[in-house]
Amino acid sequence: MSVSPQATLSSDLPAISPASGKRRRALVCGLSTRAVGLFFNPLFQPSSPGFHLAEHLEIVGLVEPDQIRVQAFQERFQRNYPLYHPNDWERAVAETQPDLVIVTTPDFLHEEYILRALEKDLDVVSEKPMVISSAQARRIIEAEKRSGGTVQVAFNYRYHPLHRKLKEFVDSGRLGKIIQIDFNYCLDTLHGASYFYRWNRQRKFSGSLAIHKCCHSFDLIRWITGLDPRMVHALGGLDYYGQNSPHRPGGPFGNTCCPYIGKWFKGNDRPTDQDHPIYDLQGDQGLPFPLQYPKRLTLYDPEIDIEDNYSALFELDGGARMTFSVNFSSPWEGYRLAIAGQLGRLEVQYYNAPSRCNFPANSSAMFMPLFGEAESLEWENISGGHGGADARMLQALFQPTEDNATPLASSRDGLIAVAMGEGVWRSVVEKRPIAISELI
Repeated sequence: MSVSPQATLSSDLPAISPASGKRRRALVCGLSTRAVGLFFNPLFQPSSPGFHLAEHLEIVGLVEPDQIRVQAFQERFQRNYPLYHPNDWERAVAETQPDLVIVTTPDFLHEEYILRALEKDLDVVSEKPMVISSAQARRIIEAEKRSGGTVQVAFNYRYHPLHRKLKEFVDSGRLGKIIQIDFNYCLDTLHGASYFYRWNRQRKFSGSLAIHKCCHSFDLIRWITGLDPRMVHALGGLDYYGQNSPHRPGGPFGNTCCPYIGKWFKGNDRPTDQDHPIYDLQGDQGLPFPLQYPKRLTLYDPEIDIEDNYSALFELDGGARMTFSVNFSSPWEGYRLAIAGQLGRLEVQYYNAPSRCNFPANSSAMFMPLFGEAESLEWENISGGHGGADARMLQALFQPTEDNATPLASSRDGLIAVAMGEGVWRSVVEKRPIAISELI
C-alpha cells in the first residue's frame, strides 16, 4: 500500500545557498518518536545558534506502514511528504532520488533497511543500536565493503558537553594508564518502566536492553577511553517486571493497583491497570504510541522475556577492567562513573532527570590525583534534546567544523557496542564468560 502525497515539504523549505554546500536528500524509514524529535522538529523549529538543519537536510520521502502515526504526524506538522509502504522500497528510491537513508524504525527492522540502502550505494544514518545482534552487524559491515555508501550510528552521548569534557580530560593523559572503570547506570520508575510497555520488552525485537539501551554506555566508554572489550562475565535477572513481579496487583506486596502507574499518573487522566501508560501517548512529541497492538500492554505480561537489571565485569584492552551495572527500576535516573588510572581518579555523578528526584540532585565531576589537590571539572549547560547533544550531533553530521569535528560512530563502532550488549545477555543466559571475539 502507498499513499499519494498531497504536497511535498521540499517546496516549502528555503533553497540552500551555493556557499553553504549541497543539502542532503534523505529518505526517512520509520516515523518514530526519535525521527520526529531528532530530525523533523529541528527542521521546523531551529534551536541551535548558527545552525539550521533545513539549510543542510531535505526530507524527500517517508517509509512508514502505520497509518495512525502518519495521520498524527500530518496533523501535528501540517505537512505531507511522499509516503511509501515498506513493500514499495524500489519505487520510493526511484521517485525520491535520495543520497541518504535515515533509519529510525524499531530496532529489529534496522538491518533490513540498512542493507537495502547499501545495495543502492546510499549513505545511512541509523538510530542506535545499529542492529540487535552481532551477526546482523557483521552482515552490514560486509555489505558496506561492497557498497558505495557508508553507515553511521547516532550515538548522541558522544556530543553531550560533559562527555566531551571527560574525553578531553582522559586524552590529556593526566589519569595515566587506565586501570579500572566503574559504571553504574540507573533508570527511574518512569523511564525504566516504559521499555516494558513496548516492543523493547521482547528479545526478538530489541535484542534486550543490554543492547537497546546499554549500547549507549558501551560506546561512550570506548569513545572516552579508547579501550576495546575482550571478555565479559555477567549476571542479571527479571526482578521488577513480568508475570512474576512482586509489584503486580495481587502480588506479595499487597498492591491493588500498579504502583508504577500510581506514582506517576494522578487524577482523572490516570490509566487503569490494564492500560499502557500515557507516558508514551503524551511524551512522544504528540505522536500516539503504536495503537495497533492486539491488546493493552501491562508491566506484568508473560511475554516479557528480557532482563531488567545486569551486573557485568569486562576485561578491556591493556588489562583494564570495567564493572558495569544497570537497573531499570530505580528511584533516580542517571549514572555514577569512576575511571581510575595510575595517576589519579576521575569521578562523575550525573542526574539525567533531577526534576523527578525526591532529593537534591546536583551533577558533578571531579579529578582526584594520587598526590595532589582535587579539582572540579566544569562543563557547559545547553538546552535541547539529551542535554544539547542532539543538536550538536546534527551539526557534526551536516555542518562539521573544527569545534564539532567528532564524527558519528562508524559501523565498526556499532558492531562493538552491540557485541558488548549481546555478550552481557548471553553470559546471563548461558551462564559463562563470553569472549567478545566470539561475536565480532
